[in-house]
Amino acid sequence: MITIGLFHDNPTLLRNITQNLSIFDEVQVLFKANGGHDALDKLNNHHSDMLLMDIEMTEMDGKETTKF
Repeated sequence: MITIGLFHDNPTLLRNITQNLSIFDEVQVLFKANGGHDALDKLNNHHSDMLLMDIEMTEMDGKETTKF
């Protein structure tokens, strides 16, 4: 099982990506975050195998988020 954390500030895209990944039995979306600050909070409580992150989020972009 591959666990994934999703970070995106667009709720529609976040939902669509989650739905698309749900068709794979070997993939589990462990958590979702609505922006950079939310992502950092979620990372303190969850450990996933992979992160999929929007690099152009408005409040804190993906590049800035990865510095933490």
